[in-house]
Amino acid sequence: MIKPKTQLFYHFCGVKSMAITAAKNAVCPFYVGQSNRTIRCEGIVSHTLINAFKTGKKRDMHLDRFCNSFNYAGCAVARQLLKEYEEKETLLSKTNTGQI
Repeated sequence: MIKPKTQLFYHFCGVKSMAITAAKNAVCPFYVGQSNRTIRCEGIVSHTLINAFKTGKKRDMHLDRFCNSFNYAGCAVARQLLKEYEEKETLLSKTNTGQI
């Protein structure tokens, strides 16, 4: 399975920011960080995608429901990224076996 960029990026760079903090409970492999009313995720086109919420409480509800649980595939962002990685993995597999 192809690993999401964020896991590799954090593993090698150990990037942290004063404004963005990483949740200790994050289970989602696409989670990058968070601030008062935002959650940063791995992006499809750019390196990160910022999800903004009206309140910190709404952000926390999203974190609890998706980012901090094994239900992360229920999140629209994670679902799309999983689809992208599956398509890339299928294409790579077909290329390696000479099917393309």
